[in-house]
Amino acid sequence: MWQTDLTEIRLLGFLVCRLVAVIDLFSRKVLAIQVWRQVPTGRSLARLVDLAIAKHGVAPRHMITDQGVQFRSLRFNACLKRHGIAHRYGGIRSPASIAVLERFWRSFKSERGGVLWPFLSNRELQRRASTYAVWFNAHRPHQGLGGATPDDVYYGRSTKQRPRRHGVLRLRHLNGDPGLPIYSVARRA
Repeated sequence: MWQTDLTEIRLLGFLVCRLVAVIDLFSRKVLAIQVWRQVPTGRSLARLVDLAIAKHGVAPRHMITDQGVQFRSLRFNACLKRHGIAHRYGGIRSPASIAVLERFWRSFKSERGGVLWPFLSNRELQRRASTYAVWFNAHRPHQGLGGATPDDVYYGRSTKQRPRRHGVLRLRHLNGDPGLPIYSVARRA
């Protein structure tokens, strides 16, 4: 079961951009993320779903969305039908129905929101969003997943089988970005 939704990044009340993500509900893995300066169309969202399916080689049985106009469009629903995906709508005025994605947006905005966003090119905005999704999937442990990362759950890697290592805690950053820390334990010399 997948979820997709869009959010807006605002600075001082001004709209900077819109983001759309597709997330696997079981693992919380971000399967696709896209940035737009304009309102995305149903066609744009259908292409994003096609991209997520092509990238991960599998289509979900169900797609949960809110009742936004893009998600009710003929193009978006034709895409879901073509892939054999049943479309489910979240409850009206019920953020709990798309809670996993709402939580992702909250994390994204608190961890990656910044005052520079209005001054960045579309390409740089997309790079930052995509890099965050890679870090979120591979390196950010989730309390709701028992300390596992979304990639651990999605690919069936057991974190319980990992031996406990004692040594020196090392910190590095994904692509040198100080906002995306990666911790590891190195053996003592």
